[in-house]
Amino acid sequence: MKVLLINPPVDSIIKTELPEFVRSETGIFPPLGLMYIAAYLKKYNPGHEIYILDTIAENMDYQKIGRFILDFSPDIVGITAHTHNLADICSLISIIKEINPEIRIVLGGPHVNIFPQETIRMDGVDYVIKGEAEMTFSELLQCLSNNGDLNKVEGIIFKRDDQIICTPSYRMANNLDAYPFPDRRALNSDRYRYALSKSSGKVTTMITSRGCPFHCAFCSTPKGSYRIRSAENIVDEIEDCLRLNIHEIHFVDDSFGCNRDHLWSLCHEIKRRNLDVRWGIRARADTLKKDQIFQLKDSGCVRINIGVETSSDEGMKMLQKGVTIDQVKNVFRWTKEANMITSAYFMIGCPHEKTKHDVERVIDFAIELDPDYAMFNILTLYSGTELYQKAVQEGIVKKDCWHQFVSSPSRDFQMPFWEEGLSRDELLALLRKAYRRFYLRPKVIRRSIKNAGGFKKIIRNSRLGIKILMDKK
Repeated sequence: MKVLLINPPVDSIIKTELPEFVRSETGIFPPLGLMYIAAYLKKYNPGHEIYILDTIAENMDYQKIGRFILDFSPDIVGITAHTHNLADICSLISIIKEINPEIRIVLGGPHVNIFPQETIRMDGVDYVIKGEAEMTFSELLQCLSNNGDLNKVEGIIFKRDDQIICTPSYRMANNLDAYPFPDRRALNSDRYRYALSKSSGKVTTMITSRGCPFHCAFCSTPKGSYRIRSAENIVDEIEDCLRLNIHEIHFVDDSFGCNRDHLWSLCHEIKRRNLDVRWGIRARADTLKKDQIFQLKDSGCVRINIGVETSSDEGMKMLQKGVTIDQVKNVFRWTKEANMITSAYFMIGCPHEKTKHDVERVIDFAIELDPDYAMFNILTLYSGTELYQKAVQEGIVKKDCWHQFVSSPSRDFQMPFWEEGLSRDELLALLRKAYRRFYLRPKVIRRSIKNAGGFKKIIRNSRLGIKILMDKK
């Protein structure tokens, strides 16, 4: 059978709160989940033709996508589903079914985990895979190839005789080292870039763990089942990236380095093999100590992204972050001592921020920490999170706002904010103010030029500065 795995377009993505000058500068990452699935299918389902189509990286419109599907003529199409671009996914499914109604469509990804029943009810969707998809997709492919019993495939939802059938809970590997490395050879690695990279070379993403051991009230990532790969296995994958001439890696774990011993082992293994690699991580302020930061630096880590979120211990407790402001200050002081590039992520419009002055304190705190880069967002109340449930209970948002969107996707949908003390328009104005106050400082402008890493990056940063200055909406 011919299997096509698609990273769908984002032409009709929900309008986010981010200013356009931020959205246009984020970069493009490879579809890591699809690469894992492709590698698994190729290893355990030999004889099938597996192809990944990244429509975003290839800059494909629907006409080009349609021609590709017509030429490739797949039997099965697997699509990564995010709630934000659900309208695009509907359009993609419609095109596929118009070309050939017999093509079976499989949806998986973050949207499916939150809205499984709603997903299987979408027109044209044949199967839904819950949770981690590698083993389940492999079993589904084997079952469809042999006309087997779908009821025996764990972790899927499908329709039969107008009834929805859910098989038992999905399978999840405890030994992540057993998974083959993501199939990076299936994609053109020249297409991918990271906005914060100083290098103009190839960039890829990687994970060292799955799951999350924390319980932040604003996060929709499934909690629990935290598992880590061995340091040797991770560094083996790094070496495989180097063979592809990829020398920069962005680790995208939900929380990198939660296990202190594992972090030491990873850094030691990279140094032991004397690898020429630059890498960056996303981490929590409470999991990094001074000695670890210097160990990271010594083994090639050049960038640390920290989710700060807010500016007070009161806010941290409300968000169930489990981090203190002192811990945040310590981490940024240590990263400066280690001469590490830092990014800090903040949210404004949290329930404890009742006035404009409260939000200004967050901006002040960002300036006080003085990371190399700051990303500001408005707190979005995502379905399935504790804050969303609280907002519903207190009448801040309508209970069915997300379900209304899922039932009838539109890019005009407004994601729900906590508009108790500040209105949407006020929050949007404060968001633009946050970017201006942080980035339009002489100190930051000088640092941006120094860290640009080449003339082209200086020009790009200059254009970004002009966009920030001129942005009106």
